[in-house]
Amino acid sequence: MTTYEGLFVFPERLQDQEIEEARQSVVADLERYGAKLLGSRTLGRRTFARPIKKMRAGVYVRMVFEINGQEIAALRQRLKLNDTLIRAQITVGDEQSLAWVQEPVGEEGQ
Repeated sequence: MTTYEGLFVFPERLQDQEIEEARQSVVADLERYGAKLLGSRTLGRRTFARPIKKMRAGVYVRMVFEINGQEIAALRQRLKLNDTLIRAQITVGDEQSLAWVQEPVGEEGQ
């Protein structure tokens, strides 16, 4: 299993409860492909440098997870079908990703 780091962007218009539901849908997609979530933290609402899908801002959530590298392509395809997700960027995690997971989690993360 390889460690990956995902940055997921949700629409700004979502309320806190809806953001949590959208985050849980991404976690469910991760688990569907055999991923193990190591850490998750909501980074908050951020303004985009340029509009994306006619939106000017979004809510960013960072997740670190382990998954078999052969499942990444299928996972990315599945995430494209998630209509509450604006963008998903998945990169191979490094030592900093693992250190971030081990930091104490504040009110925003799990």
